Amino acid sequence: MRHWVLIYYFELSDKVLGAKLVCFGWIRVSVQVRVLLIGVNE
Repeated sequence: MRHWVLIYYFELSDKVLGAKLVCFGWIRVSVQVRVLLIGVNE
């Protein structure tokens, strides 16, 4: 029983970590796009 809980916990933390990485990646991309657009507008 405990073994399954550990596996579930690791899978869950893996997904959370993946989601955080995806969010961080999107934030970086949106910031870069904004900087590019500001650079083009000036």
